Amino acid sequence: MDKSQVALLLVFGASLQGREVTDLQVEAWTKLLADVPFEDAMDVAEAHYRNESRALWPADIRRATVDRLPAEDSWMGLSR
Repeated sequence: MDKSQVALLLVFGASLQGREVTDLQVEAWTKLLADVPFEDAMDVAEAHYRNESRALWPADIRRATVDRLPAEDSWMGLSR
């Protein structure tokens, strides 16, 4: 995802939680989710907030999309 896509993802979650998104959050999340397709991340976010009241974190998205990431991705020991 690029910065604009990460910003959209964060605004989606923030709007449900009544909070605002900062530039620092967008920067940090972009670093952690650069290889995750936007559509996959939004699918995870929508499913998460249908069933959870806690905040969504980059690790949640990575865990849910690990099977769709490149095989060499070994972040947090999550590889295919």
